Amino acid sequence: LRDYCPSTTFYLPSRANPGFFEKLRDDKVVLYHLNVKEERHIIWSIDEKVGLMPPAITAGMCALRLGIVLGYRRFIIYGMDGSFAKSEMAPGGYESHAGGHPNAGESKMLSVVEVEGRQFATNMLHLLAIDDFFVISSQFPVGTFRFVGDGLIPWVEKVARRARELRDELDAAG
Repeated sequence: LRDYCPSTTFYLPSRANPGFFEKLRDDKVVLYHLNVKEERHIIWSIDEKVGLMPPAITAGMCALRLGIVLGYRRFIIYGMDGSFAKSEMAPGGYESHAGGHPNAGESKMLSVVEVEGRQFATNMLHLLAIDDFFVISSQFPVGTFRFVGDGLIPWVEKVARRARELRDELDAAG
């Protein structure tokens, strides 16, 4: 929120840190509610007709769900890599592909996974995000989502897209 365009519309979940609302009090903010057990009864006690959006494991996956709810059907996604790059300088030998991250301590709990001939250093949150992506994307056609990057999530999506295309070719061939 340091240097944003004044015409930006911010979509904030009602559970966002109050500091965001204070910072954006003079800007265009659209409030939405997540369908989480801890809050559902409170929100519906105020307005039982309010729609609730399904939650997702990360802010990036929440943004994809929100885009879908808003009617978007083609996504190009940058910087959602789901893995850590090798680094001689970083503790443990890996760092986020995007550089410094507020949850830098996550890198201490890395696992190395292999997917179709490539190895990636990742953690449980990133693996859950991949699972979440496939839950979100399963109802949409190939080409709806395109990841740009060299990390685990773009690689898994590319492998899954190839598998779907091969399956479709086999189905068409009878």
